Amino acid sequence: MPGRPTRLLIVDRTGIETRVWPQFKTIDLLIDCRAPILYTMSRRNLLRLNESVSAAVAELDGQEFGG
Repeated sequence: MPGRPTRLLIVDRTGIETRVWPQFKTIDLLIDCRAPILYTMSRRNLLRLNESVSAAVAELDGQEFGG
């Protein structure tokens, strides 16, 4: 990793939008937080992102939260 990653908090009100660009075979993923981030990626990378997020959600679902 070339640089230190920046941690950004995504809260419930944060907008998350996608736009498909079929002519370029890419997808835009916009995370509309205080400092908006736009990722443009291919279907392959979107599937990799989906797999990573799904695994993290499954891990959270498997944990017991006290409260």
